[in-house]
Amino acid sequence: MSYKTVKNPKIPSTVYSITQSKPVLLPNGDQKTEPVLDDDEKPILDDDGNPILKPVFEDVTYACTIQEPEFATVAIAMCALLSGYKGATDMMGSGKVIFEACAIDYDPEYDNNVKLLAKLCIKLAEEYVLPVSEEVKKN
Repeated sequence: MSYKTVKNPKIPSTVYSITQSKPVLLPNGDQKTEPVLDDDEKPILDDDGNPILKPVFEDVTYACTIQEPEFATVAIAMCALLSGYKGATDMMGSGKVIFEACAIDYDPEYDNNVKLLAKLCIKLAEEYVLPVSEEVKKN
């Protein structure tokens, strides 16, 4: 994102977060492992008598503060939802419109991790664009 939305104190904002599992790394850069345990909390051994190891992961939460979108922003996001491909790509596109126009502050990981940004954009589309789309269909 090349610019940052300026927070308007008169417009409410909401913090959204996405939690993702990341591998735990050792100081040398290798991924941390731990033994696989049986029901008695004893390590399971392979045929050579060595413990079977599994990678260690930790949950990391990434936050994004979104200023409530204005009508024009939701209208543009609706266009992204209703044109082009059908399915998750429309949801990502309409959520990306909300993200670009309304993100006040966000974790830099959103710039580096496409999957993380995609999850957030779908969440934003579900929150702001789909309810409007359902209202339009009703009327």
